[in-house]
Amino acid sequence: MTNIIMAPLEGVTDRTFRSCYYDHFSGLSASVTPFLPIPDRVKRVSPATLRMTALPGETRVPEIPQLLVSESSAFITAARALEAAGFTELNWNLGCPSRGVVRKGKGAGLLPDTEGILNILDKAFSCLDIKISMKIRLGMDNREESFRLLPELKGFPLAGLTLHPRLGKQMYSGSVDLEGFDKALELYGKPICYNGDIRTVRDYADLKKKFPGQECWMIGRGLMADPLLPRKILEYDETGRAEDGEGHPLGNNNFRIFIEDLLERMKRQFSRETALLNYLKGIIVYTFNTTPMPADYRHRLVRLKNLEEWELFKNEIYGYLDSQ
Repeated sequence: MTNIIMAPLEGVTDRTFRSCYYDHFSGLSASVTPFLPIPDRVKRVSPATLRMTALPGETRVPEIPQLLVSESSAFITAARALEAAGFTELNWNLGCPSRGVVRKGKGAGLLPDTEGILNILDKAFSCLDIKISMKIRLGMDNREESFRLLPELKGFPLAGLTLHPRLGKQMYSGSVDLEGFDKALELYGKPICYNGDIRTVRDYADLKKKFPGQECWMIGRGLMADPLLPRKILEYDETGRAEDGEGHPLGNNNFRIFIEDLLERMKRQFSRETALLNYLKGIIVYTFNTTPMPADYRHRLVRLKNLEEWELFKNEIYGYLDSQ
């Protein structure tokens, strides 16, 4: 059975976005939220922080809160707060490649420290009941970092492991290392959820041929570019057909309705029009990386100054796509 999980994208897939997505699209098995803002040496997690993730049963799609911490005390304090609030699983982020995060020894920046990671897991599993899953990269500077870690992780009762087969220093550039992912499967000896560069059904079909036993897939940027992608993937599993040339995602009326609904919901979240417009630009620009569009549209999108300009620009894009 194919399981598709929404990847966490900081500043994009917040609770408002996720709720709107669930109301318009299907195909997801779960969502991992962007990491909760838990500081080092945290003593108490605020109710507002806990509300950034929906409790079990509150949404049609189960949500898993994510931690970005590098010390056992912060991990355990946050995990206990999540347990007390009613959450049944958390995800530990060891994959974020952001330079600011890496400089603090968090995210992918913690991957070189195998013993440190194992120490945190030892302490966490010794005193917590909440399920723990992890999201990692192949390494920060080289893939030997994950190759050392993966055999050690076999001894822990992890609820799941997701691997993005790039190095942290790559950020999101260069190709994914499919040979490295294959080696990771061998070293871990248990199922691993695949994450990275699934932008179209064709991408998924090619990966499925290479890893025929793979059942779990995490999608981030590809889902932003085409929110209908999870449903298309499930349809491909049923029919075996991966259609090319489906057109630009913004040519789909369901996507257009979603954008309008998301914009209205975000108006209640952003007090400044500039911030709202920048958020909207961030969503739309993902779609430009799927099906070709005239280059001028990307440049003009970046230069939009207010929502009135957005309305004119949007109508021009829709008109262009409808005429193709």
